[in-house]
Amino acid sequence: MGALYGFGQLASSRSRFDLINYPYMKKSFLVLFLIVILIGISSQISRADDSVPTHISSTPEITDHGTFHVARYKSDLVIQALGLVHGNLLASFSTTEHAWFFKTGFTPVTGTDPAKALGYPSMQTAESFLHIEKKSPCIKFKDAVSEVAITETKTLCLSSSPGGDFTLHLLPALKDKPIPIGFGKHPILEKTRVSWVGYDGNLYIASLHPSLFADDVTALKEKTSPTVFLLRNEMKYSVPSEQVFYTWFDSFKSVSLIDARKLATYPIQAKAGFRPNTLIQFTDSPDIYVYQPANEPHLAFGKAVVIITEKPDKWVIQDPKNKKLTFDFIKRPELLRHIASQTDLDNTFGPTWNMHVLKLDASLRTKYNTDKTDFNPKTDIIYE
Repeated sequence: MGALYGFGQLASSRSRFDLINYPYMKKSFLVLFLIVILIGISSQISRADDSVPTHISSTPEITDHGTFHVARYKSDLVIQALGLVHGNLLASFSTTEHAWFFKTGFTPVTGTDPAKALGYPSMQTAESFLHIEKKSPCIKFKDAVSEVAITETKTLCLSSSPGGDFTLHLLPALKDKPIPIGFGKHPILEKTRVSWVGYDGNLYIASLHPSLFADDVTALKEKTSPTVFLLRNEMKYSVPSEQVFYTWFDSFKSVSLIDARKLATYPIQAKAGFRPNTLIQFTDSPDIYVYQPANEPHLAFGKAVVIITEKPDKWVIQDPKNKKLTFDFIKRPELLRHIASQTDLDNTFGPTWNMHVLKLDASLRTKYNTDKTDFNPKTDIIYE
């Protein structure tokens, strides 16, 4: 009786607060217990484990090709398949052994469901990228296997020959300029990179530089005039300086002479600016910026574009594909965006980016607006 009485006294001595919260405490402990159990079970089924070798070197061999560069990641096991988990590459050596590219290196993953091991619902296999729409402009290429929309008007096509030679085509173009990038199997085409498994069993990643996506531009001038024009989408833009010219062309040998009457048939828009995505550095600072020009409907859609109305923040234009429809074309101001990450410079602009930096006198800094946010390669590349 004493023991029972003692327990009764203990219970009755609890504060009102404790009695009210007791059921919630039980629930909290139960939830924590279940979480611990689930974590333990999942780690036994499949997991990312630092104690397991990755098999792939995190330091690639880099080969620069001007408009793109290829990184070759050596593997001591033959890579059997490729996929994407949460937008990052996953290389599989077998059904249970994988390596996931995260940030700047590879993380080993074990188990039959690597996506779940990493905490994501599913994986995109390389095979899921091998698709061409019936109305795609890429169908003109016999060996086209994959496509990706770059802008509303630009499409990147990937062709794969029967022998596994990979070639890129950017459409539309004044003339087809096939870009051979490598050979192998299991290609994955994304907006700015192509990944594949080489016939040597290693992983290859081709990173596409912004210059690869630039519009076809022609430099023209009359024989008796010193003024040079850029011809873009059948519109002409006067070139104000040599600095501007050399962001578009390597030499004045690129300038074609044209009859004055023929030149006059092209509507003149404005002065040309630096080429989109030009890297800029001012003489008083080591900081690197990327140049982003103001946009304009004629640049995006050609001289035939119909502008319904212009507002402070946008144009309302007629849909070139369906004249019964209109859509908003949001205005983008001219600005410079600071690139804070060395990795972003290397991956986006290639290993020789420092050879293509335009240096401006510090006094010109006030001519340009600098965006408050740093450059993000996923959102801040201008594809025009």
